[in-house]
Amino acid sequence: MSLSNRFVLPALICSVLVLFSAALSFAQTTAAASNTGTSSSATNGAAVSQGGAGHVVPAQAVLTGPNLSVSYAAQHDSTTGWANVLTPDFSYRFGRHASVDVNVPWYLTLQAYETTTVRGTTTTTLTQANNVLGDTTAALHFQASGGNLSYIATLAGGLPTGDKSLGVSTGSATYNFTQHVDYSIGPFTPDVEFGVGDSTILASHFLRKSYAAVGALANFQVGTSVDLPGKLSLDAEAYEAMPLAAQTVFGTIMGRGGSGKARSKQVLQGAGVAEDNGFTVELDVPLTARLNLAGTYGHSLIQQADIAGVSLTWTLRSARHVDAGAPSSPMTNTGGR
Repeated sequence: MSLSNRFVLPALICSVLVLFSAALSFAQTTAAASNTGTSSSATNGAAVSQGGAGHVVPAQAVLTGPNLSVSYAAQHDSTTGWANVLTPDFSYRFGRHASVDVNVPWYLTLQAYETTTVRGTTTTTLTQANNVLGDTTAALHFQASGGNLSYIATLAGGLPTGDKSLGVSTGSATYNFTQHVDYSIGPFTPDVEFGVGDSTILASHFLRKSYAAVGALANFQVGTSVDLPGKLSLDAEAYEAMPLAAQTVFGTIMGRGGSGKARSKQVLQGAGVAEDNGFTVELDVPLTARLNLAGTYGHSLIQQADIAGVSLTWTLRSARHVDAGAPSSPMTNTGGR
């Protein structure tokens, strides 16, 4: 597939989302103008999780009931190359404290190393796959806040709906339980996070890795988000994924050392083989009330890998365009989480 053809479908999808979002915004603005004396938003100090338990932003209202988001992301991994993924996410908020969501990533294009053996000779080739599903993720969120302090607990489960030979599936049912605490101080919101589980897919918040590891592990995160002018926000985090037992790894893990050459490991077993630590930086740019643009960069210190990407997320219901007293639904973007 040529570079120009690779982005035709994503470009059409993004165009439709932009036009649909603009149309909905115009319609609701017109309706609000005709209903004088009715407030178009409500503020109750609740917080909404966007991007897993590790990404929390303030909400102007709590929208109870169903919601839907669709995210398109283009990402380049120094280990394997480009991936383009479309992720629909359905969520339901029961009230101020509890919500659930389900999502499944659809890889429009994906590059991965594949190992083949012919007449006793094993070769590793970087190939491109199209229209590949990843693992389905279902998550239950509990949220509480008091003053500037917020707490979120997320219990997530993964279902093996993806292709493990391409590093986008664990090949088995998995889980992760993560607790997140943050405290707002002016424009800064420092946070700390700790979780346990058995899947690197569920432990990663922002970026898709070139592999999926199964086995007991603990995940840690510490960092801060910063409110910037123009409603922009910057989030910087340091992370650690620490294996607690032997793991099975599907996909490609970058080797240690400075050479930085990828090693194809279709199935690799051993304690600590998928240990990872490093940092991530994400810049969020709200385009409209329903459309958000984000740029993300991550660097793995242990695996000597760099991942950079851009994503566009459209949300059906926005807390900024609801009648007074209407409640707000969290949208979780795992998968990458």
